Amino acid sequence: MADLVEYEVAREHLGNKITDDGIVQHQFQKGDTRLADPAIVKHLVGTVLIDPSAEKAEPALENKAEGNAAKNKGAKAA
Repeated sequence: MADLVEYEVAREHLGNKITDDGIVQHQFQKGDTRLADPAIVKHLVGTVLIDPSAEKAEPALENKAEGNAAKNKGAKAA
């Protein structure tokens, strides 16, 4: 078995839970953690599971024009 990764559950789903007794079916709820092989759950990452090693996107700018636009767009150049 490959190295296991601990994912945060973003959406409720039915999946395999790895326990000391083996693998059992489990209903995962949003906010749970799921220990899984990345190769097996790769189709769930990004939609159902949150990858802990993924980089967070930068927040969107509040005003894209800020700092780039001329103070008075209608003014004629000198």
